[in-house]
Amino acid sequence: MAIYLTTEAGDQLVTEDGDPLIEERHYEPYEGYNLFEVKPNWADEPTERLSRNMTILENVTGLPLVRSHTAGPIGSMDVMFTLEGRDEIKEFRSWLRAMKGRQVPVWVPTWNMDLKPTADLSGSSITIESIGYEDNLYPHNARKHLAIIAYDGTIYPKGVTGASDNGTTETLTLGSSLGTTLTKEHTIISFLVLARLMRDEVKVVYITKDLAEVQIGFVEVPREAPAP
Repeated sequence: MAIYLTTEAGDQLVTEDGDPLIEERHYEPYEGYNLFEVKPNWADEPTERLSRNMTILENVTGLPLVRSHTAGPIGSMDVMFTLEGRDEIKEFRSWLRAMKGRQVPVWVPTWNMDLKPTADLSGSSITIESIGYEDNLYPHNARKHLAIIAYDGTIYPKGVTGASDNGTTETLTLGSSLGTTLTKEHTIISFLVLARLMRDEVKVVYITKDLAEVQIGFVEVPREAPAP
């Protein structure tokens, strides 16, 4: 793992190598992995992509035959984070070292309104607008994990243990109670994806000595996601 520290003008300050002994920032654990809770800077909106390796077999006549190398598409996203204050910058750099490049998986919210609640959230079930979740998403462990994000930024990671389609809405059963009540107008329900860093090299750009930005790429590892 290499961390490149540069100025906004592109002048390189120093290169740090990963140190396995450095203290890791311990984010809240969930299902055996850390939950990455740092909020992105929406001035540069996260970029999401889906990719799928395929081979196209050309025929002399007829339609070409397409064969996929994977069971499904792999998602990835680039996210910009702004770090304010020397303590926050130091913690973030420590976390990057502890990730050991692409070695360590981490739970990352998509920060999108992937599921839209139709009622206030409380207890161990939520109701969402129907999107075919029960039939198309619930069968896959990678889509059984949610980041329920409150208005103040608090993230409640929850696993979905059951789903039923009511027609225009769907009811999702959670593995545990929220323990609070969240209003539907001020709550985001994002998918919580298990991902690894896209690269072993990360550049931290210093705007001032107390302000820095870092662009990080995450690649989802859907087949490694455990059942809730």
